[in-house]
Amino acid sequence: MQSALPAQFDVVTYEPRGLGRSDAPPGLWSMRDYADDAVSLLDTLQIPQALVLGESFGGMTALHLAAYHPDRLRGLAVMAATAGGAAGRSYPIEEWLNLDAEATALAALKVQDQRFRQLLRTDPAAAAARLAQRIAMETAFRACPANAAGYPRLLQARAGHDAVPVLPQISCPTIVMAGRHDNQASFAAVKWLSDHLPKAEFWVFDGGHGFGFATPDPMARLIAAWTAAPYSDQENCE
Repeated sequence: MQSALPAQFDVVTYEPRGLGRSDAPPGLWSMRDYADDAVSLLDTLQIPQALVLGESFGGMTALHLAAYHPDRLRGLAVMAATAGGAAGRSYPIEEWLNLDAEATALAALKVQDQRFRQLLRTDPAAAAARLAQRIAMETAFRACPANAAGYPRLLQARAGHDAVPVLPQISCPTIVMAGRHDNQASFAAVKWLSDHLPKAEFWVFDGGHGFGFATPDPMARLIAAWTAAPYSDQENCE
């Protein structure tokens, strides 16, 4: 991860259940399971409270974490994620599950950044380079046997994501971030999420679904916010 965060904070990242080297417990998985996994990690590392940043599926997980385990968060930042349910879910990317790597890569680029379709017309060489990069990423992801088995189960949990009923339980200060050109987590749905959280502020960036780490600005703003009140205070989720 290319980010300024590790220079300012002790950063913990992990692979969700069923992906990479993480365990794949039997049975159906829910978003609540993913939130509980995060708590188990905090317990293992003996971290009583944390500032939590979640992007995309990680943002969905973070909403459930903040709702069901509010004592474990000092603050929350959610990027490119929606509340799901009646509020409008993120794009159903499970539709791509049976596509080959090239078709998945092309579909993802078109959905995750509205500008990519125009790039195909105006600069085919640049579009081809981005597509090749995405195909390589898709191919590497699929090459891991654990991902091949665990990713469909993750997508099943994602399809059932609905944090709308528990949003009032999220009492910690929250930053909700949207990419202006993102069609996977649409601007309207992310704005709805921000409007329905008790203590949220809404930030907008000129990017697609991956805006959070595409330029330094989002993390620079987040670091500035998290090193000041109220995020620098303890026990914000009471």
